[in-house]
Amino acid sequence: VDVELLAACAREYPGWTFPIFGPVERSVDLSPLRDLPNVSVQGRVAYERVPAIMQAFDVGLMPFRPGAISDYANPVTLYEFLALGKPVVCTPLQDIEGLDGLIFVSRNEFVPNVERASHARGEHLAHRRRAVADSHSWDALVHGVLSSLPL
Repeated sequence: VDVELLAACAREYPGWTFPIFGPVERSVDLSPLRDLPNVSVQGRVAYERVPAIMQAFDVGLMPFRPGAISDYANPVTLYEFLALGKPVVCTPLQDIEGLDGLIFVSRNEFVPNVERASHARGEHLAHRRRAVADSHSWDALVHGVLSSLPL
């Protein structure tokens, strides 16, 4: 996770709240976030609580640092946000083509994309996001694999 990018967002939008959830590796320096009053680092949460937590978000943020993890990561969290109809701002990742208008992808425009995404709401967009998530569900993926097998 690009902690500096998250800190830049929190500084740019001081009236917004930035809850950070998930396991925190000891090697990750969270000090840029510690003194920001609109950031709360929650740490690991039980998986069954994740959908309710994500449902409360206006925008999902996925600021990955460039490198091996982001180059080969399967963006499960992206599809979780989309399944909830949420707009997402993320840095470039593999395998997220064709989602223009539903998610906002950029490293250089990450901070301004947060505000853009906050305005990209509405039931029509939420429906399209949920449809994308459905097309990437385990059922859809398994069906795609099985239908490609010779009979």
